[in-house]
Amino acid sequence: MRRNRIPQYLALCAIAAVAGCATVESPPPAVPQPAAPPVQAVAPPTAAPAPVVRGPASNAATMDVYKKHVAQHIHAKNSRERADSLPPILKSVVVLNISIDRDGKPVHVAVMRSNGHKDVEQIAIRSVHRAGPLPAPSPELLGNRDTVSFVETWLFRPDGLYQVRSVAENQRLVVPSSSVAATKKGKK
Repeated sequence: MRRNRIPQYLALCAIAAVAGCATVESPPPAVPQPAAPPVQAVAPPTAAPAPVVRGPASNAATMDVYKKHVAQHIHAKNSRERADSLPPILKSVVVLNISIDRDGKPVHVAVMRSNGHKDVEQIAIRSVHRAGPLPAPSPELLGNRDTVSFVETWLFRPDGLYQVRSVAENQRLVVPSSSVAATKKGKK
């Protein structure tokens, strides 16, 4: 029985010798690290809410009076495009549908009617936005709504200057003298 154990013994010795030759690296000694400060939860920076820019308050109780306040404001803010007078024949008439929120911000401005002059349509739309914030509608006019909506008309001269109809000056009606003479002859 001993003989059967000798080869096993020799095999174990060989394995032990080979295993003893292998090098095992030990981890480097731990270097003590200074303690990290405790982590505090910090809320990410948030953008400050944009301040609400409110237009001048309008005390208008009716839509017609409010439209005049808005038209006067648009004229004041767009003085370089405003016409001092209107001729008897206009280049274009642009009708806009306008919605204004409780702070006077134009939230919807769209062409409702026009004779196809896209350049003056854009001038009319820009004049509303450029004048913003517009007069803020009165609580009486708003009622329980968030916006007021109305239709306003821009009257354009051939040179591209305009007046807003609610505050437009009367057009000069120039009747050629030959027309007046022809009318008088027809009455005789």
